[in-house]
Amino acid sequence: MSRHYDPQIAATRVQEYLNLIQTWLQDWRIKVNETKSTPVIYTLRSSDCPHVYLNNIEIPRAKVAKYLGLYLDRKMAWKVHIAKKRKEMDIKI
Repeated sequence: MSRHYDPQIAATRVQEYLNLIQTWLQDWRIKVNETKSTPVIYTLRSSDCPHVYLNNIEIPRAKVAKYLGLYLDRKMAWKVHIAKKRKEMDIKI
């Protein structure tokens, strides 16, 4: 996780952390599925951050990520979370 008003600097910091994680994973011989990882850029700006990589594979971006049962979108609005929960409730009813 990184924050900065300049998206390029924030992405560079995240990439540095990912490189450290990659080294640790290789040392401990742990394989990770890069396609199951999801970076989400939380911003009100319309511009995107540069891509980040793990094991020289681009991590696919998402506009919404599920974290501890909450659906978080890039603007930190509750619209997606409420819609998903309403759909779950409709199915149960």
